[in-house]
Amino acid sequence: MIRGINSLRRIIVAPLLLGAATFAASPAAAVDFDGDGSEDIAVYRPSFGEHYFIASGEGPLGFGFQWGLNGDTPVSGNFSTATHADIAVWRPAAPTATGVWYIRYDSANNYLYSSANSFAWGLPSDIPQACKRDAADMFNDLIVWRPSNGTWYTRLSGGSGSDVGGAYSTSEQQQWGLSNDTPVAADYDNDGRCDYAIFRESASTGQATWYIVLSGSGSGSDTAATIPFGLNGDIPVPGDYDGDGQIDLAVWRPSSGHWLIRPSSVSQGSLENWIRVYQWGLSGDAPVPMDYDGDGITDLVVYRENDVTSPGFPVWYIRKSPSNFGSAEAQQWGLTNDVAYGDRPGSTN
Repeated sequence: MIRGINSLRRIIVAPLLLGAATFAASPAAAVDFDGDGSEDIAVYRPSFGEHYFIASGEGPLGFGFQWGLNGDTPVSGNFSTATHADIAVWRPAAPTATGVWYIRYDSANNYLYSSANSFAWGLPSDIPQACKRDAADMFNDLIVWRPSNGTWYTRLSGGSGSDVGGAYSTSEQQQWGLSNDTPVAADYDNDGRCDYAIFRESASTGQATWYIVLSGSGSGSDTAATIPFGLNGDIPVPGDYDGDGQIDLAVWRPSSGHWLIRPSSVSQGSLENWIRVYQWGLSGDAPVPMDYDGDGITDLVVYRENDVTSPGFPVWYIRKSPSNFGSAEAQQWGLTNDVAYGDRPGSTN
């Protein structure tokens, strides 16, 4: 079989659970492929354009599908009305100078991905962001951030409620950010719409600042928020760490493996009173926060490509949210040089 963008290959494999343990809590873009409410461990293998994920609601079972080429960025998500996530990649250039989104729909929730579409959107140097901006439907929109001019370009889904996603016939753009910023689009005000946001390091102070355009429920009342949080070298890892439905500001510090979380549900006082800190991970890990257990709270997850327990076979270390992130497990999944789902495109990692 030719491994190309128009071929789809299905592989079923058995995941290897390395072990589970309970840890005392120390002071300190994933997707749901099977529709069970838990985000699934997944990797993209650039060498063959293959996606491998563990369907937590299927036993669990591991699945593999070929969809993409070397150099593509995985942007899988909900592009149709199915409860299963659809497989998607963003191709920076070839065969034209325009970036192209290639989407394979699992509209029947059967892992067959029987229909596909593609949309030209973006330039080779853009950074894709997979999230929902259009309040009219539940489909992901096609969003890229352009470092050269700090502008967000969004192609809105305009979904009609059919099994296959929207026509993406309307668009919007907004300048927000500078060339060296990191894009961190997410729903920071819990209105169901993705907010344009960037994470900016400062050479003069050594501190980082979040700049967010809160969408205001699409009412035209967008407001800007400027929030100092983090240090140079931190990796932004926004997520819902307190389960209130609103995305919290958070960073992972590679030098120490600490997660620093600013929960939206806690009233702000002194830093000691409202910033939560957890140690989880080692220098060289990639933080890949996800709701692994489906409780509506983002879990602390790191992807370790070079693990001494399984050379050549990366390990996911998961610290789960119940009991203040007090339990954990390790899961082997992937090969060296795979791209972990949740390792945010454009991150400083």
